[in-house]
Amino acid sequence: MARDARRGPSFDLTDEIMASFTVGKEFHPPPQSGREPAPRPASTMTSMDFHAKNSLMVTVCDDELARVAIRVYNLAEGKHERTCFNSKHGVSCARFTHHPRSIVYASSKEWNNESWHREVDNNTIWHHSLTDNAMVRMFKKGHTDSVLDIEVSKVDDLFFSCSKDKTVKLWDLRLQKAQHNLDIKSLGLDNCREPRMVLDRNLHQGGQARLVWVGGEGGHIVCFDPRTLKAIENHEIEPQPIAINNSMIMPHQHYRAALQAAIPYDESPIKCLKVGNDGNLLAFSLQSYQGAVIYVYDTDPLHYEKDLTRPKHAFATREKGGEFDFSPDDKYLLSAGPRGSVFVWNLENGKKVAELPSARRNISCLKWLPTHQLFATGGQTDDDEGVAGASLWVPTFLPNLQEDLRNGY
Repeated sequence: MARDARRGPSFDLTDEIMASFTVGKEFHPPPQSGREPAPRPASTMTSMDFHAKNSLMVTVCDDELARVAIRVYNLAEGKHERTCFNSKHGVSCARFTHHPRSIVYASSKEWNNESWHREVDNNTIWHHSLTDNAMVRMFKKGHTDSVLDIEVSKVDDLFFSCSKDKTVKLWDLRLQKAQHNLDIKSLGLDNCREPRMVLDRNLHQGGQARLVWVGGEGGHIVCFDPRTLKAIENHEIEPQPIAINNSMIMPHQHYRAALQAAIPYDESPIKCLKVGNDGNLLAFSLQSYQGAVIYVYDTDPLHYEKDLTRPKHAFATREKGGEFDFSPDDKYLLSAGPRGSVFVWNLENGKKVAELPSARRNISCLKWLPTHQLFATGGQTDDDEGVAGASLWVPTFLPNLQEDLRNGY
């Protein structure tokens, strides 16, 4: 089979291959040097990202003692490279820049000390060098509320941020101030309290961001052009109410009608919002007290209709986390399931292919490395400590194993 050498192993994903995925490597927090072994505090993984070209993974974990650890892993060698701590500011939404040794992230802690405010604003975004564990730049005077999403271009110095202050900002890594500002109320998301954002990247066209999707509670999602910061006509997803066990999951415009009809409903904030690797699929998970539901929409301009109210698929995960990701070929969707398991969904027929078990209590992060046939999950260990770590999943059924070994994969 002809293939691009950068795209990893030379096989097409099938139901049999997907059902064979298992944990091939566990990454646990390294022990503290020079100290006697002691019980470790429970922790939670809040961020996970891969570099676009290098086999590097970065994770962020918070523990019960308010310590924040940024860990870098070399996936090619299967080892932990280094740990950086930033307990003072806190870390959220950590993302690699196009440089393999730098990341951007948002502060996750609020400061009320007046003298501290002279130097740093709350919700500041930071550019951090992993080489020398130093701040490269602080992006001040940006958002006025918590940053919920950061999306970074993999080919240049631009990145977007989305916040509870109902704005999306465009930044340049080389400049301290935001280059553009978009009030998402202008997109029709007036009542949105927890907006989410994702870039439409076509990995087969160099990773350039073509569109930006912004979504609010209930799955009301609007698309805009990052060059003009204006909404794109007919690129709007507005789901109709969905009943699950006598409770309504619905977007904002249906709340009033539900109240008048005395129907119980959930506000359903979006937990996870992602676009497929070819840009033709969009999926989001809606939260409810009964667990997350993942909706998949066909956003290919050749296929979708103007009224995007009916999803291509809807998957009930029975898990409140709502984390998921697409396979590199967009044929499958993986989602966090109960007790640290991973559900595998076939996007061609909408069926669940497998439920992959793990030794973790839950999954708070899930991401596929697009250039390889492996994905990673992050979550707490299923023991009394509940320490957060990462798991790398690999297939055990490999049709072209001998060819891949000869080619160095």
